[in-house]
Amino acid sequence: MNASASIVVESDGNNPILGFFRSNDAREIIAAAFARPGLGEVALSEGGIDVAVKVMRRGEKPSLVLFDISLSSNPAGDIATIVKHGGRALPVIAIGEAIDVAKFRDLIAAGIFDYIDWASGAQQLADAVTRARRQRARRATDAGPARQGRLVVFCGTRGGLGTTSTAIGTAWVLAHDRETSTALVDLDLSSGTVAFALDIDPGRGLREGLDQPSRIDAVFIERCIVRESVKLGVLSAEEPYNAASEIDPAAALVLLDELRQTFDCVVVDLPRAVTPLSRVVLGAADDIVFLYGSTLTGLRDALRWTEFAAAIADRAVIRLVRGPEPGAAHLEKSDFEKSLGRKIDMELQFDAKAAAAAANAGKAIPAVAPDSSAAKSFDKLATLLGFEAREPELRAGFRWPWQKHDA
Repeated sequence: MNASASIVVESDGNNPILGFFRSNDAREIIAAAFARPGLGEVALSEGGIDVAVKVMRRGEKPSLVLFDISLSSNPAGDIATIVKHGGRALPVIAIGEAIDVAKFRDLIAAGIFDYIDWASGAQQLADAVTRARRQRARRATDAGPARQGRLVVFCGTRGGLGTTSTAIGTAWVLAHDRETSTALVDLDLSSGTVAFALDIDPGRGLREGLDQPSRIDAVFIERCIVRESVKLGVLSAEEPYNAASEIDPAAALVLLDELRQTFDCVVVDLPRAVTPLSRVVLGAADDIVFLYGSTLTGLRDALRWTEFAAAIADRAVIRLVRGPEPGAAHLEKSDFEKSLGRKIDMELQFDAKAAAAAANAGKAIPAVAPDSSAAKSFDKLATLLGFEAREPELRAGFRWPWQKHDA
């Protein structure tokens, strides 16, 4: 085999398409795919992950990578390395022999855009390249890099702390008051209450995407997401208990990654059970908000959850928020913080009247009771997360009393 080769068809801006092969089959299917007019330009190199990393380090950032995993001892690790060097917005198409579902899920979790086996033929590879290029073009902004929205995960250390209401209220504030394009995702597919609380149809898109992650793209998201408003979209489900099934963590990661390319902020209401799903979602988060109760049990829960998150989410900012527990025997804040070994970030205010009004109206608390203590708590939490409040606009011709009129 030749050490390297190039097939020039059409330039893809200043970012090349790179292909790495270790078998004749892989080289031939790539060459046949890019022989089709208008597909783009590919620079082929013979070698595995060591060659791929070397090429990516010495040249410009690629717009797309095709990687032959047929002789790799750790295909998922190789893909993860490529994604690490190229960024999560870089589409990576893996090529090789037919694989089983478990291996495919490992590759999805590692960050591939698609997997093509040799038997599928050059046309399927060409189609995958076309979809990848369209997706990258759609995600790109005038400034160059693809957008990467914030992933904020809400998790209660136990039930009854108002975690779902807090996730809904904060997402509503971000969308309506901060004008931030926001997706609200309920990952409890059978017992979740986000759609019910907002009086919207839960739809079937969430389960469809999680069952078939290869279908997830911007078009799929736009088709399946339910709009509460222009700036707030909701993904949830309401599966029968006898039909509910576990969520594939790899598929959830694909979904969240696509949502982050579409929305400026993705708010997740995460079930509190420690599962492979919670490990993956917390590990991908930019911000984690743990709601806790200020009792002895709440102290134990807060300690265990923060230790757990610190071990698996090394890049996330972990925030502790005291949830309302009416009638519970509370520890003093100073004693709680001393035992916890850190300061808490804020305390939510319980407002039974506002909560009841929101439940009856099928809306978020800030929508029906904007001046309530609960709504003010959600506003404060949005600011704590880094989404600053907008400056109020003055009416035309209005002047503060101390401002002088023009002469």
